[in-house]
Amino acid sequence: MSFSVLNILDIMEDSGEDDIRDALSAFSCPANLEIENFARNKAIEFAKRKLSVSYIVFDNADSQIVGYFTLTHKALDIKGTNLSNTNRRKLGNVCAMLHVDFTGISILRFEKNEGACTLPCLELANDCRHLRGKF
Repeated sequence: MSFSVLNILDIMEDSGEDDIRDALSAFSCPANLEIENFARNKAIEFAKRKLSVSYIVFDNADSQIVGYFTLTHKALDIKGTNLSNTNRRKLGNVCAMLHVDFTGISILRFEKNEGACTLPCLELANDCRHLRGKF
């Protein structure tokens, strides 16, 4: 199998919001209805509001959505007083002054479309690994 991964915002720009909304309305994940609901009802709005962005995984053979994953920013607030004694020793005197805010990227979930993909989710994710850096 061969896959393509497209940013939901790029799809909306190229094909229109209605087309991707229709395609996502068929997304099926009976094992996790919250994931299914997000794909069907929230992914577009979250992307438009820049709260997160979803990437849609398509099967190149028939252009069906076989899965998706969503990236979001996640803030971490680290205070020196909340560190373990081991980490305090490693940081030395810096620990007392330490109060750092980090923003990173978090993958909320990689999930497959049960109605369009017969591969196990982990196998699908591994098959899409080579696409890193293309989104």
